[in-house]
Amino acid sequence: MFFFNLNLAKISLKLKSIFNLKFEKHEKKAESLIENMNQPVIKQTVINQPILLGDNPLAKEIIENLPQIRRDNVTGIITQAKEDIKGENKNMKSPEPEWLGQFLDNCKDIRSKDLQNIWSKILTGKLNGQDTSVRTMSVLKNINSSEANLFNQFLKYKIGDFVYYEEGKMPKDFPLYSEISLLLEIGLIQIRGVSTIIKRSQDVLPEELINNTTFFANNKGYLGDYCGYMLFFDFPSDKTTIIIPSIVFSKAGMEISQFVKHQIDEEYLSYVESFFKSKNLQLKKIKKPVTPKEWKPFLNIKESKSVDVLGLG
Repeated sequence: MFFFNLNLAKISLKLKSIFNLKFEKHEKKAESLIENMNQPVIKQTVINQPILLGDNPLAKEIIENLPQIRRDNVTGIITQAKEDIKGENKNMKSPEPEWLGQFLDNCKDIRSKDLQNIWSKILTGKLNGQDTSVRTMSVLKNINSSEANLFNQFLKYKIGDFVYYEEGKMPKDFPLYSEISLLLEIGLIQIRGVSTIIKRSQDVLPEELINNTTFFANNKGYLGDYCGYMLFFDFPSDKTTIIIPSIVFSKAGMEISQFVKHQIDEEYLSYVESFFKSKNLQLKKIKKPVTPKEWKPFLNIKESKSVDVLGLG
């Protein structure tokens, strides 16, 4: 009996030792996790970058209280933004605390590198004066990688704020009906079947611009920018508007599109040109001037006096 009690005591002591060892192991692991979560990783790599966050207690509080996986997501986005602004104007102002708070809250669950790249461009865009609304960010945070890739493909057909669209008369790689419906569902485009109305330049441009330049005074119809080119045509004397079958972008779609660049799709452009030919009109394109020096010869000022019609200085 004594022998049995002795063995029982040994077994009990052994179990207690194993239990304590496992408990200590898990306790140390938990302490390590907590310590890692409390590491000032973001402070070192992100928050001390004044050009991005400045003295922003709201942003610091949000990031410091994020779980590690969300910290990593935010770090990835802001690190990319830091790379994007290297060598740019150091006088950039940090975003307003309210906007930045919304930005961080909306992007904290973004893990895809492609999507993080879009979010980093939104941040750098804000530094450069390209504002993105909170509503657009709430749309973007619910978009997955495949939907983002679909929208990116769709953007190569963007002219101004619309895409020319005639069913059965589009390039082979143009998005399918179901894909266009998906873009509508997620809030990047508006109702299909909308027409875009192009008016004569003299009816829509400022009178000062019309009166003091020869190009715009000649009754131009301006479609918009397409991959760095300005698309326009000469209005016939007997018309004041031209209606183009199109798909129109939502506000969220337009704001996101400013961060995506594409090369001209010549096949698509040929379809647009064919539409204008059917109206006895010739579509023309001019490389879009960027600097004031490039703009001034293009405007071709009629009067000898200096007229700053576009605020070019």
